[in-house]
Amino acid sequence: MHTRRVLLLSALLLSGTAQAYDLDLSKTKPSVFSYNYIEGGYVIYDEQERDGIFIDGSYGVTKNYNLTAAYSNTSGSVAGNDFKVSNFALGVGYHFKWDFTNPKRSHFLVKELDVNPVAGVESTKTVVDTPFGSSSDSEGGAYAGVKMRKRFMPQAEIAAAVIYHTNFDGIFAFSMEALWEVTRDLFIRASGEHYDEDPYINFFDNDNVALSVRYQFK
Repeated sequence: MHTRRVLLLSALLLSGTAQAYDLDLSKTKPSVFSYNYIEGGYVIYDEQERDGIFIDGSYGVTKNYNLTAAYSNTSGSVAGNDFKVSNFALGVGYHFKWDFTNPKRSHFLVKELDVNPVAGVESTKTVVDTPFGSSSDSEGGAYAGVKMRKRFMPQAEIAAAVIYHTNFDGIFAFSMEALWEVTRDLFIRASGEHYDEDPYINFFDNDNVALSVRYQFK
């Protein structure tokens, strides 16, 4: 049921965006940023002494469409019980520069800004070790939402996203990030993510902060 809602949300996001701005999705639109990169880093969660590593990447299959993949592997402890959580996601995005107003009159916030609706599928596996034995659980689902990337300074970028996940009984995730250009192809990224979840339903608190290195390629 949740997956069908996400698929419907994805279609509405894309068609609604196209209609609102009279976009022809078959025509190439300029983008501010590159969507060809690979990234890896360290993530730490708000509770459960949980932390670990992650890797993700994006590849532009056309001027405006990109494929994404992400993997994370984290571990922690709750009430003396150790656990491990791994997540894998595959997705697709459509990106374009926000250029629907007069450039000479455009507000600072919409200059050098990319809009990036995204959707995909993901799988989460949890393994819990207790004094009485081990147990594991796997859950698959889908996600959809929109990201926005803004060039804040010549060598700095800020971004925000709102994503709906069907995993964890269906929750929204809100994220903010900042990237700093070290060289033309190398970036440092710092990010924070908040999940609008019910602690009485979800075993884990998924709020997190992360630090990573991104390599951008043509």
